[in-house]
This record gives sequence, structure tokens and C-alpha cells, in this order.
Amino acid sequence: MSALLFMASDIPFEELPNPHEKIVSINEALALGAKIPDYVLNGDFDRNKPIMLYMDREIKFNTETKEFEDGNFDDDYGIYPFSPMEVFGIHTEKPCCAKIEWNRYTDGRAENVIRYIKKHLQKAEELELWHVWLDDAETPIFKRKDLPLSELTTDVIKELEESPLTTDPLIHYCYKIKKKDTLSNRK
Repeated sequence: MSALLFMASDIPFEELPNPHEKIVSINEALALGAKIPDYVLNGDFDRNKPIMLYMDREIKFNTETKEFEDGNFDDDYGIYPFSPMEVFGIHTEKPCCAKIEWNRYTDGRAENVIRYIKKHLQKAEELELWHVWLDDAETPIFKRKDLPLSELTTDVIKELEESPLTTDPLIHYCYKIKKKDTLSNRK
């Protein structure tokens, strides 16, 4: 089971790959200076077929602070479309979804995601921003909130990212972000 931060919409999402990660062949990885284990180098792998993840930054886990250290690049995240039918435990009625992948939250990454959302909402009327724990054993309780785009801030995304998911009972969080700031949203 795992946590998933994702968006849902009636309009397809544009893929935004993480510029710090790419799938490369063994030969490409060697040319980039990657250290490759002997069992891979000596194995029966096609050295020209993209099969391994290459990252241009080092990720460390600090056992004392229990935090990731990853260089703090603001563009160190990716947005990847998927079908809600592909993932068990997705409870949106929107036909288009995209996961937000990052090692950890930073304000800079959240600001970039907000820019992405604003661009998406030039075509769509609304977008759902979800944080869920994928678990097929339990039916979740939904905590939903309507939010006009004008109130979407890094603090909102941080709050959503840090929302407790593995509590008893299981809770899924969803912010419905609307393009227009209407009175019906102001409760």
C-alpha cells in the first residue's frame, strides 16, 4: 500500500517528466558516469535498450532527522497521467488523472505545481487535488473541500501533502479547485 498525490479532471493532463530522472540504456548510463553493478555489466542485458533509471542528483535519507536530502531543486518533480481504472482505490468520477511525483514537498515544487494547475484550468472548469492511501481492505472516509483557484497556495498543498492517511479509519482528502471564484464556493 502507498500514498498517492494526484489530480483529476474532465480534460486530459499534459505529462511533465522530472528533468532530473530518465530511463537510459546501460551504455548511456556508463557514458553519463553512472556506477553499474558487475552483475548488470556481466548479465544478459541488451546494453542499448533503455532499462535503468538515471538521476542527475543524489538522494540521501538522514536517519537522525528522518528527512530526504535531494538537492532542493524546485523542478525535481514529475506529473504523469494515468487512467483512474488502472489504480484500485481511486474514488473520483473524473475520467482523467495525473499523479504528482516528488521525493518530498518543497515550497518551490508546490509553486510549480500551482502554475501547472493554473495552466490546466485555462481549459477545464475545475480540478480535483487528492491525497489518498491506496488500500483495498478498507472503505475510506472522504474529507472534501471546495477551493477557488485564487486561494490555492503552497500552504494548501503542504497541508494536503502532510494530511494523515494511515489513521483508523482510512481518510482520503480532496480539494476541488474551481477556476472561478463564485459565491457558492464561499462558505
